[in-house]
Amino acid sequence: MAKIKARVVPEGNIGGLYNPLTLILLDADDVKAAGLDYEQAMKVAATYTDGPCGIDIYDRNTITTTSDGLLAECGMVAIGASDQGLVNPKYGWLPMYEEPYTEEIVKEEPNLKAWQMLYPGYRLVKGPSPDYKKLPVHNAVMTGKAGNNNSASEIMNLVTMKEMLFPFLGLRSLFWGDDVRIGHAGPVFSVSIGMMFPERYGRISYFPTCESGNTLHNSGAFAQTLKKDLPCVTCTKKMFAGYIIRHLNCGLVPARDIACAPSILTLACCMGKEIAWERITDRAWVELDSVGFTREYFDSLPRLTEEEILERADELIPGMEDAVTVKAADIVLDVEIEF
Repeated sequence: MAKIKARVVPEGNIGGLYNPLTLILLDADDVKAAGLDYEQAMKVAATYTDGPCGIDIYDRNTITTTSDGLLAECGMVAIGASDQGLVNPKYGWLPMYEEPYTEEIVKEEPNLKAWQMLYPGYRLVKGPSPDYKKLPVHNAVMTGKAGNNNSASEIMNLVTMKEMLFPFLGLRSLFWGDDVRIGHAGPVFSVSIGMMFPERYGRISYFPTCESGNTLHNSGAFAQTLKKDLPCVTCTKKMFAGYIIRHLNCGLVPARDIACAPSILTLACCMGKEIAWERITDRAWVELDSVGFTREYFDSLPRLTEEEILERADELIPGMEDAVTVKAADIVLDVEIEF
C-alpha cells in the first residue's frame, strides 16, 4: 500500500476552545510524490476519519493574499470537505485560481506591487478557480456535516453550527509548525476583517466589491459584533507585524494599495509611513471609531523603529480576546494515510 504524509488538527479542544472539524493539511509536494492529483488526494485524506473534515493542500512554491491585501508564502492550491470518509463529488472540493503575473494585474490590484519585490519567482494563488466554482457567492466547499468556507478561513459543522475562524496566517502557521494564538475573535478583529481591498477571484471576496479605505461589512457600530464571539486561531502578533512592515517598506499605502485595518494603520503611523487618509470612507470611520481607533488615537501613536515594533507587537497589534499562545506541536499530529 502507498502512503501520503498529512498534518492533522483533530476535532475537539485546542487552546481551550472547540474546533468543530478535523483538519487535514497536505503538502502539494507530498501529493505529487504519492502520484496523486488534487482530487485523488482529497479522497485519500477523507479516509482518515469518518467524522467531518476540512482538507487543505498547500504549495510551498506559491504565495497568496490575506484579506488585508498582504502577500504570504505557501498558498492553498485546493480546499475540500469530507464526512463519513467521502468527498461530495459536486460540492466537496475546489482547486484554487492561479493568477499569472502581468503589468495589467498589478495596475488593477496595486497590492501586487510587492509580488516581485518580496517573492520573485513565486506563483500567486487566490480563491477558487472560476472554472470549478459552483456557489455564486461563498468560496465554500461542503460534504455532509463539514463546511469549509471563505477559502478555508472559516470552518463549521453544518448540523451543530459550531464554527471556528482560521485566518490564513493562523492555519498556515499550524501547517508550518509555528506557534499560534487561540482565543475569541473579539470586537477589533470583527471590524478588521471587514476592511478589505479589491481583487478578482479573491480568497474571501470573489469580486472587487470593496475599495481599499472602505468596509465590506458596512455595518456601522454593529460591525464589532459580527464575529466577536467566535473562536479563532491566528499567527503570533510578531509574525503579523513582520508582514505588515515588509509590505509598508515596499511602498504600499494603507487605504490605497492595501486595507485600512486597525493593525495596518497602527504600524504605518508608528513607522511614519504614508496613509491615504482621504480615502478612508465615513462608513469605515464609524466602524473604526466604534472600537477606539479614532484619528486622534492614530495621531497619538509614538514613532518607533522596526525592531521596537517587533518587540512590542503584542502591545501594538490589536485584536483577539482571552488569547493564549500555543505551540503547533501541542495541537498538530503528523500522520501517514494509507491508500
